[in-house]
Amino acid sequence: MGKYQGRVVLAGLAAELALKWLWEWDNHPRSSKSRHDLLILFNELLEDLNEKVRAAYLQRACPYEPRWESADEVFKICRNAFVDWRYVVEEGGFKDYVMHATYLNHATRSVLQVGAIHPRE
Repeated sequence: MGKYQGRVVLAGLAAELALKWLWEWDNHPRSSKSRHDLLILFNELLEDLNEKVRAAYLQRACPYEPRWESADEVFKICRNAFVDWRYVVEEGGFKDYVMHATYLNHATRSVLQVGAIHPRE
């Protein structure tokens, strides 16, 4: 459980940093208002960037479960993964132990891919 917990925590942190990086790329020098919520961070991106991330995710992920079929769903399901999974073993911690960090990694890589090819204005 410890190795998997570490993987999810790091995947959540990587997703958060990637989303904040892409947001700041277009909104410099302002910082994002959200602290850790991945869905809010994703929704704060410009719509054309969201569409590019969605398309890149679909090319990369090939999800086998309907609930992981879009980048939106991944960021919704994993919206607080970084915070929740750090304390998963504590009493009263995170109840849903089912997590597919692979899909969060695909969504994060899609954000980075879009940022790498998106021209800064």
